[in-house]
Amino acid sequence: MKAKGDLEKAAQLFQLALDLYHEDLYHETSVIHQTATAAYYENLSAFKADLGLLEDAIAASAEALKIRRRTFGDKDADTKRRMEVHRSLLKNLFGIS
Repeated sequence: MKAKGDLEKAAQLFQLALDLYHEDLYHETSVIHQTATAAYYENLSAFKADLGLLEDAIAASAEALKIRRRTFGDKDADTKRRMEVHRSLLKNLFGIS
């Protein structure tokens, strides 16, 4: 009978250790998830800020190109080059041709 009692006690201790392991695992997973989520949103905010700057730069480039075309016309070599750079930028970034 003593062996059966020892076995039951060992099973209870094993179950307790298993429960503690799962609790620790859940906690660690939760901490990792929270950290990853925070990093994701931080990176997303930085990406949105970069995207905003990129949109501003493209808008400024387009406006400068309009002014240049009005001033020098479409036949000017530098204007043609700038138009090609602007088109290439839009194509490479957004697939716009």
